[in-house]
Amino acid sequence: MWKSLPFALALLFSVAGDVGAQDDVDEKPLTSGEASIGLPSFFGVSGLRNMVDARTPTRVDLRALLGYDWTRQDVTGPVAEKTVDTSEGALTVGASALTFLELGAHFPFYVVKRQTVDVFNQSSEKEESVGRIVSLDLGLKAGRSLDFITKSLHWLSLAPYMLVHVTGAPGITRLDGFLSFEVGGAATVAVLDDRLSFHLDLAYAHIGVKTAAVRCRLGIFGVPIGVADDLVVRIGGYVDGLSVVKTNTRHDLLDVSFGVQGLLIKYIILEVTGGYRAYQGLSFQLRDRGTGGLEANVGGRIEF
Repeated sequence: MWKSLPFALALLFSVAGDVGAQDDVDEKPLTSGEASIGLPSFFGVSGLRNMVDARTPTRVDLRALLGYDWTRQDVTGPVAEKTVDTSEGALTVGASALTFLELGAHFPFYVVKRQTVDVFNQSSEKEESVGRIVSLDLGLKAGRSLDFITKSLHWLSLAPYMLVHVTGAPGITRLDGFLSFEVGGAATVAVLDDRLSFHLDLAYAHIGVKTAAVRCRLGIFGVPIGVADDLVVRIGGYVDGLSVVKTNTRHDLLDVSFGVQGLLIKYIILEVTGGYRAYQGLSFQLRDRGTGGLEANVGGRIEF
């Protein structure tokens, strides 16, 4: 028994040393690339606007932002032109846990929606809704870097995800529908300690009654300014293509989006993002003259 005691003590101290080393790894400051992973998309999960980042913060992370969103759609036909402007104040929240799970939500709390219809450029009909629109957007993601399989795959991240939009009358269009959702997978390739990343989202999209589509997003994010996790500036952009596979009235479209996201003194989040519809085919001789939007958000995060 006594002869085996030195071996047991050596084994105990070895295990304790490994645990302590792991604690040091967990507590070390995040690099600027790692800190940028927690910057939230429109739906509250990691990403930019509607694009989902497959990476997930490795720490428990709670985020909340207040923002202003503005969108405009201008559609014209042989007889009339319709313009819809929507402005909203909103709360975006998000949380990450267990190194692979993320939840997010977007809650408009005040909305002004104005619709103008011009007939032959001579007569106009206007309609306005103020503060009466009920809308909810949810995001769910489960994925992370594949470094848990082998360290050689730390540059690759995969994540299935779901985005849901539900609205009441008179409605806010999001994900190209009033009651819509998409289910898909995100992939991210990150280099330079996560300061440069390339992104792909592929998803099935339901965008209305008996209307289904396939969506693909391709994007790139970069962190040109980064001082640990105290000052992080991330810029990004992506193209968003939607191909309708089941409908009688809607056709393919292509959006271009961009954004600047910042993290100050570890806790303050700043975001300015926007996008523009480069192409959309419509039925009944209609033409989309311009659809776009801008968002500005400020908030904070807490890490555990």
